[in-house]
Amino acid sequence: MPTDRRGAQNRPGNRLAGEQLIVRQPKRKVSKPVRQTESAPVPAPLDVPAILRGAIRIARRPAGPERRNGILRVLFEHSPDKRQLLRLAKDLPTASWSLRTDHCGEYHELCIGREFHLLCVERIRNHPRKLQRFCEALIRHEAAHGMFTDHLAECERACQEKGVHWRMLNVFEDARIEHLERERSRDPDTGELWRFHWWCFLPVPRTTDLPGSYFHSLINREASSWARFGAGAPRWLGRPGVELRVRDHYYRQAIQARRTLELIPLCLEWMSEFPRPKPSSNPQPQS
Repeated sequence: MPTDRRGAQNRPGNRLAGEQLIVRQPKRKVSKPVRQTESAPVPAPLDVPAILRGAIRIARRPAGPERRNGILRVLFEHSPDKRQLLRLAKDLPTASWSLRTDHCGEYHELCIGREFHLLCVERIRNHPRKLQRFCEALIRHEAAHGMFTDHLAECERACQEKGVHWRMLNVFEDARIEHLERERSRDPDTGELWRFHWWCFLPVPRTTDLPGSYFHSLINREASSWARFGAGAPRWLGRPGVELRVRDHYYRQAIQARRTLELIPLCLEWMSEFPRPKPSSNPQPQS
């Protein structure tokens, strides 16, 4: 009968003299070197002038069977001397509009800040196509000032006479001209509004206890374009009833004003109801 060599070798009685039993240790696991993952590609620097040129092309396009008239073309038609200038500005955070005068007459000057993209939320900040949409909204907003805002010199003089802060008048005017621009661009067949969609580009607070912040949120959410003004407004954490006052009185009165100068009494009322806190005369020393 054939013997099992493996079995014979493993029996203690069959070991040869001087033979040592070799016990194999389990193979030591050696961790493989971790492969270095490639770093994320660095995004190419934004070509802000190219983004602005693309926005200007949309703003200047003529009306077609399935598209709206460009806002700069509309402003050109409303201009007294049919002239306008749009340029990039280094030290401007957002955008601005002004009515200039030279030897040829008056012209509209629209300026877009070179770093306007820094205002956007992070998911938009490095996306050229979405930044162009944001730039188109900025141009449309400033062109709406050119169509609906009273002469700036007259407004500044009225603010100085009444003691109204120019920044406050501009905030109320933003709500008014954007409402008028939405109504102007309403689709005649469907009645659909052409919104700016600020909430897609800019950060919107979810809660607030400041009347000014609440009013800004109503502008960014384009409150007059919804069935109720409170749609999308931040949660109010301040004194009860203040948000109703801001929404149903101040915002409503602002969008219903026929001229910019009609907002002066509304600004005075706001300043009386919500005065700015006075700085302390005895500031505490800093540690």
